[in-house]
Amino acid sequence: MVAPGRPIVHLSGQGRGFVVRAALADRDVLGLLPGTLARVRLDADPGRPLAGRVTEIARAAGRGTGTYQVEIALPAAGSAGLLSGLTARVEIERRVPAAGAVPLSAVVDGDGEQGAVFTIRDGAAHRVPVRIAFLQGDRAVLSAGLDGVDRVVTDGAPRLSDGARVTVSE
Repeated sequence: MVAPGRPIVHLSGQGRGFVVRAALADRDVLGLLPGTLARVRLDADPGRPLAGRVTEIARAAGRGTGTYQVEIALPAAGSAGLLSGLTARVEIERRVPAAGAVPLSAVVDGDGEQGAVFTIRDGAAHRVPVRIAFLQGDRAVLSAGLDGVDRVVTDGAPRLSDGARVTVSE
């Protein structure tokens, strides 16, 4: 969480390219490694994405912010004409071991990290708890909870309760 008007990304450097500094939450920095690909878009020129790589990751959260400073290096060749202090948006490639992905309409009681899906077994709905790794478009990528689950209920899932009798129509 960042207060309005407070910078979260800074652009600096020149001689050997620029460095973008971003403050990431703990769930975003966990598992991040130096060398990970990143895409930087400047607010001043959003149509020109810049390729970069993570070069440094703070070992501890910053005081008062709880966020971790991450540096993304932009090569000198691609950063010609940039100015120090520009505001940017950063997308960092994230690799999370995924158990699978389901349509968002299948996730019930989701809070961003946890939720549940319903599967059908023997004519009844069964609630299965899941861990949500991240959202990608109209799908939830799950990091746990789909063991032994072949199909999930998508239409009407929020109206189901555990053990409710259901009929499958395809």
